[in-house]
Formats: sequence, C-alpha cells, structure tokens
Amino acid sequence: MSNSINVAICQMMVGDDKEANLQRAADMIKEASRKAKIIVLPEIFNAPYQTDLLPDYAESIPGSSSRFLSAQAQTNKVLLIGGSIPEIDAAGKIYNSCCVFDHTGNMIAKHRKLHLFDIDIPGKIVFKESDVFTAGKHLTFIDYQELRLAVLICYDIRFPEPARSLTLGGAQILFVPAATNN
Repeated sequence: MSNSINVAICQMMVGDDKEANLQRAADMIKEASRKAKIIVLPEIFNAPYQTDLLPDYAESIPGSSSRFLSAQAQTNKVLLIGGSIPEIDAAGKIYNSCCVFDHTGNMIAKHRKLHLFDIDIPGKIVFKESDVFTAGKHLTFIDYQELRLAVLICYDIRFPEPARSLTLGGAQILFVPAATNN
C-alpha cells in the first residue's frame, strides 16, 4: 500500500426493517467504494439500537448480516469494517460484535465490545447495554496488506488502556464504530 489510503465512514439512519437497513448499507458501501479502499459502517447498523429489541435482531456469525458484509467487501473490493451487529453465540450470550472482511470477502477479524455503556439519569435517560450484551474480553488487531489496524466499539474508546495497548502493539489506525443516543 502507498503512504495514503482513502477511508469512508458511513453514517446511516437505522429503522426496524433489517433488510432495509442492509440495503441502505449496500448503497452507501457501493457509493463509498468509488473512492475509498476502507469503509466503516456504524455500530449496530442492522437494527434499532434499543436494548429491548436487540435480542430479536441477534444472529450468529456467520449469519445473514455477516454474509451480507462478506459479499459487499468482495463485490466492492474493499476492506470493510462492519460497524457492529448483535451477535448471539451457541450459549445464548449476546455480544456487540464488529466483523472485518478483506477485499476478497474473507472475515479477517471479529471484535466484541469490551466496555458496556450503562447510564441512568433519573427523569432523563435509562440505557443499559448490560441488560442485553455480554462484554468481550480481547483486543482485536487486523493485519491487512502492509497495515496493522485495530478495532474498538464506541464506549471502548472512553478507556485509554485498550487504545494504548493496541498502539503499543503496532496498530497504525484505530477504527471505532459508534452510535449515540439522541
């Protein structure tokens, strides 16, 4: 790779129709791939980010959303940082997981969000990821072509030690797909 690379960050409105969300992402990936070689989708790009709804959207990996991401990476010949999706494992635990696919459609990494965001401001907002998600346990490096990349998800960035460890481990770019409550 050269000393520069174009990266596209896709921010999108997400609704309750998973297929419509995937189609919206496909359109954005296609458009972004005209100039970018790395494309980043947002956190929980395939479902409404409501803790009471997330279990209904959770899927295994591989599953429909990860197969979609693989196909998009291959079709558009890009490194695709797949935002995140609610992943359910064989034991029934749900994780906030980011899958990364190379330009041939191979999954080369999966990161599970390490730090779950819980907030309770009386009379204002209550949002507890820990009601649904299980925290991940590992840092995630991505070795791609001549680059060493890394992924965290949203609230993970509020904790400096993981980012520091990734940097000390050689990460040249740190990707942090995120979503926020409005």
